[in-house]
Amino acid sequence: MQKSEQDLLAKISAQLNAGQFASAAKTARSGTQKFPRNPAFANFAGLAQAQAGKHRDAAVFFAKAMKLAPRHEEIETNLIQALVFSDQQDKAQELIARCPPRPRNPAGLHYLNAQSLSRAGDQEAALAAASAAKEAGPDNPRAYYLRASILTALGRPGDALVEYRALAMLTPQDPQPLLESANALIRLSRLEEAREVLTAALKLAPDAVQAHAQLGMLSAMLGENEAASGHYRDVLKRAPAHGSAYLQLAKLQEPEANQAMLPQLEAAKAQAGSKSHDYALMCFAQAAICKQAGKAEDEASLLKAANRIEAERRPYDAAAATRQFQTLTGAIAPAAAEAEAPEPIFILGLPRSGTSLLEHVLSASGAVFGCGELPGGDAIAAAAAADGDAADTAKLARGYRAALPEFPSGTSHFIDKLPANYKIIGPLKAVFPNARFLHLQRDPRDVALSMWRAYFAQGGLNFTFDQKAMAHEVNLYRQYMDHWRGAYAESILDVPYTALTSDLETTGKQVAEFCGLSWQPAMAHPEKNAASVRTASAQQVREKVHSRSVGGWKQQEAALKVFLRGLKPALWPELDL
Repeated sequence: MQKSEQDLLAKISAQLNAGQFASAAKTARSGTQKFPRNPAFANFAGLAQAQAGKHRDAAVFFAKAMKLAPRHEEIETNLIQALVFSDQQDKAQELIARCPPRPRNPAGLHYLNAQSLSRAGDQEAALAAASAAKEAGPDNPRAYYLRASILTALGRPGDALVEYRALAMLTPQDPQPLLESANALIRLSRLEEAREVLTAALKLAPDAVQAHAQLGMLSAMLGENEAASGHYRDVLKRAPAHGSAYLQLAKLQEPEANQAMLPQLEAAKAQAGSKSHDYALMCFAQAAICKQAGKAEDEASLLKAANRIEAERRPYDAAAATRQFQTLTGAIAPAAAEAEAPEPIFILGLPRSGTSLLEHVLSASGAVFGCGELPGGDAIAAAAAADGDAADTAKLARGYRAALPEFPSGTSHFIDKLPANYKIIGPLKAVFPNARFLHLQRDPRDVALSMWRAYFAQGGLNFTFDQKAMAHEVNLYRQYMDHWRGAYAESILDVPYTALTSDLETTGKQVAEFCGLSWQPAMAHPEKNAASVRTASAQQVREKVHSRSVGGWKQQEAALKVFLRGLKPALWPELDL
């Protein structure tokens, strides 16, 4: 190798190590032209693109490197990873199948295969591949993490917890398994255990930002606002540009404290990149403070900036959403499973439509356990899409119930309040024939403003960052509900948000009767319900019920013009569009 060739490779390596990914990519591309037969330059170009998050571009360069070095294990691995992370799973699977055995690292291919299968949505096959990776490399923490992640996606947080605890024994000085264990415990509604585990993690690593942030989240879920604020301030002491901590504090604090925080927030924004995720979260935080102060124009400007950044990071696939609607509503319903107890109540509708409030009303009854937003519907949706009337509803019911938290004695009903379950009412009815569906109806314009103001971490809510996408999803929602009402009207109760907030007791009694519950006075005071809340509505449900937000969209009508234009008048005849 010529000295100039070595020098150029060393320069690229230094640029990568310094995080100068754009410069490294440019230098590497130059190297591919100067030294076209050396695969290292194409490989470096791929690494630079991958580090910058451009996995599809990275795959192109890794493929070029592979042509120059067909059986180079490292380049082969890099190409598979790029295909996996750019969601080209068919190509990834084809390449994995062609790979010869790797005696020095037998777990590696199993791990890549599991990643690919998981991202493709085949979680059962992914779990088998991850198990093979763990068996081939029992001392490799990556396989434990991947198995736990897949188990979580399958709605099995208890089994994921087993993996994290085994990992904690394997790596006793690493706080990360404890942090992940806490997340699993929260999903299982074992909140005090989660607090103990997080406290143990802080003993191992007192400056672990994630542990302080999780304690803040846990305290907020339990309504311990002062404690939550303290934990988030601890986060900012250790990570001054932590966007999520600012956003949570903006929600938790009184106006005076938020105004006092503004200079610190402005300084943190100046440090963060103007297109970064943290910057977006800080814009959401500052917008919340402006709303609190009645500065509507400033709020609108900040929300536009925050949502634009997130929309670029997390684009919405309208065509895929339409295909999903056609698949789920066109599938033939399978034979119903046997009805079991406790009976399920599904509270559903658009995000920010009042689902958390209604859950808090019903779970004030000692006979009803509110589970929050459960992930079990994902497996049911996948089976409905893939198998139609051949879906094994009994197996799906067992899998869903196996992931439920332990219920107190005397529980007759449990609640799953995942709003997006409106997409799968038919499949859910087949799996749970005794289910009741409570559909929150709220003016989509008020819902849109509330979604526009909120940050949602869940991948299924990418549409909330783009008003055109939001309108598309809201129109689909209306079509879903029209379809399911035509098939299962006797199992669905429409609950108008205006009625719930203006006359809680009357509406609540109607809901209770529909669900086969006796009305209890405590149900009229959901703000006193001590149950945890894990959603963006955590603060609102602890306030006394009010209807102040009804019609609030009019205050930001100009800021919502793209969404309003996207609503289809034929689907929303009750609105003056």
